[in-house]
Amino acid sequence: MTDAGNTIGPQELVRALSRVRHNFLAGSFLTENRSGEFPGESGDFRFFSTGLWEITYHTGRTLIAGPPGALSTDGQGHVIERTPHPIIAPSRPPWSLAFPVDSTILGGSRDDWRIHASQPATLIGDSYRFALTNMDNPQYEAHAEVDATRFFIKLLELPHRR
Repeated sequence: MTDAGNTIGPQELVRALSRVRHNFLAGSFLTENRSGEFPGESGDFRFFSTGLWEITYHTGRTLIAGPPGALSTDGQGHVIERTPHPIIAPSRPPWSLAFPVDSTILGGSRDDWRIHASQPATLIGDSYRFALTNMDNPQYEAHAEVDATRFFIKLLELPHRR
């Protein structure tokens, strides 16, 4: 860290985010589509050290996913989909943000975004805020915030055209 702990360099941030592992994690999520083109989602999730995810949408729909497969039910408990294939982690936000290494922002070969290489993350309150650049279209930028202590992603704003 530099500037008395008020910033963190991009490489140091990537290292910190790549190391995040949780034995148990629970929280709520809310996604918004500011254009109104698609509806957002909200709900609650729990992650267990066995790799099991339990996600309950506020619509009543549930998803239980993990190494043995996945089960999705509607608000009345009727099975929508059953998948016998192992699911290690949900692959899209909002749940993938709890484990940054599973998100699509660290600049990996399957990622859509990378942390902007020339801009340090700035400490604002209890979070580091930083810029992202789209891997395919660098004219698009985004912003994210991570918890400064536990390094899970708290906010992801996509995309903004420069």
